[in-house]
Amino acid sequence: MLNDRNPLLTVVNDKLAVRDYVAARVGSDYLIPLLWSGEKPAEIPYDLLPAKFALKATHGCEYNILVQDKTKIDRQRIKRTLEKWLSENYCEDFLIGIEWVTRI
Repeated sequence: MLNDRNPLLTVVNDKLAVRDYVAARVGSDYLIPLLWSGEKPAEIPYDLLPAKFALKATHGCEYNILVQDKTKIDRQRIKRTLEKWLSENYCEDFLIGIEWVTRI
């Protein structure tokens, strides 16, 4: 990773961008359904989501929230967590720039 600068690595590292790549190569039948995507946690349409779902940031590692029962979640806490994650540059903030494929 330190020396290989293949631009495809940034695509397959991004949880949203890789979906287009997979769909173009093997078809969208191999993808798990995407229920929502956006850049503003305040806009998450909780009422339209199923009882169980996962929230994931497209960059970094361990930026996931697994919701087992949406009636028991703290939406404001989730919003704050997601806003914090989205403000972080995973590559620069945590890995001193060595994981360059993480674009934000």
